[in-house]
Amino acid sequence: MGKRYSIYSSTFTDGTTPISLVQVRSTSVQSGSRKSLITPGGAVDRGAIVLSHAEPVIRLETGDLATALAGISATTGYNASSGATLRAQQRSDGGVFLGAGNHVTVTSSKGFLLPESLSARQDDEQGAALSLLYYPLSSTGLAAPLTVTASQNLANSPAYTSLFYLGPVYHNGSALPGILGVEIDFGLMYSVVRHDGDVYAREGTIVMRNPSFRISMAELDAAPDLFNAALAGVLAIYLRKGSPGGSRVADATTSHVKVSCATGAWSTTDKSVAGLEADWAANIEALPTGTITVSAASAIP
Repeated sequence: MGKRYSIYSSTFTDGTTPISLVQVRSTSVQSGSRKSLITPGGAVDRGAIVLSHAEPVIRLETGDLATALAGISATTGYNASSGATLRAQQRSDGGVFLGAGNHVTVTSSKGFLLPESLSARQDDEQGAALSLLYYPLSSTGLAAPLTVTASQNLANSPAYTSLFYLGPVYHNGSALPGILGVEIDFGLMYSVVRHDGDVYAREGTIVMRNPSFRISMAELDAAPDLFNAALAGVLAIYLRKGSPGGSRVADATTSHVKVSCATGAWSTTDKSVAGLEADWAANIEALPTGTITVSAASAIP
C-alpha cells in the first residue's frame, strides 16, 4: 500500500525573525536540474548521465496576506539566510493523519524568498491569492540545496490567520468604477550565479524590479487611453480583509491591503466581449516607475 501525504505549513528564517506560513494553499518543489547525456561516438545508446548543474525553485500560494506581506518585502524580498522547512503530513488509512515520526520534510540551509504575484477577482470564494517563490541555495556549491527526510515530526500547525477579497481601485484620489479583478506582478528578478565549477548556486541577488498592475473593469468609458498615458496621480489597489463569522472588516479599519505606485503610465490593452449574455470588459495595464508600496495595515477611503 502506498503512502499519501497532505499539504502542511512552511517556515522560513533569517535567524532573527522567522516567517511561518500556516495557511498554505499549494506547494511545488522543482529541481531545475540540467543533465549531461553522454552517447559515446559509434554507439547508439547512452553511456552516462551526469548532473551538470541545477537551479531549484519552490513555489507556494497562500491567502494569508497579513502574515506574508508583513514579513516579505515587495521590493527586497526576504533573505532566508538560516534556511527553510516545508512539511508533508502523512495520511492515515482508515483515519485522518498519522502521529509523530511519520511525516516528511524538505529542508534548505539557506535561500531567498520573494513575492511573485497577487490577484483577486469579484465573487471568488477563495479570496485573494499570493504566489511566492523560494530559491534554495547551497552551502558549498557541491552540497545539494534541498534535503528530503522521512520519519519526521511536524511543527507550526495549520491555522486560519487572514483572508482578503477584491476591493476598490483609486486613481488620483478617485475610485475607478466597475472593478472586476486585479493582478499585481511584483516584477522581482532574482538571479543566482555559480563559480569555481559549482553545481549549485551559493549566492543570488535582485537584479531588476519591473512591477506591473493589471486591472479589469466593466465601465469602458472610464478606462484609460488604448495606447499610453501618464498616471495623473497615485494608483492604489485595495483588497478588503474578510471577517470570520461576518463578511468584511469595516473600510475605516487599518487592516486592509493596499498596493500603490506614485508615478508611471497605463493603457487599455484590450476591450472585449464574448456571448450574447456577456458584458464588455476593459483590461488595463499600469507600469509603475520607481518602487511600489505595499501595506497590509491600510484603511480604505
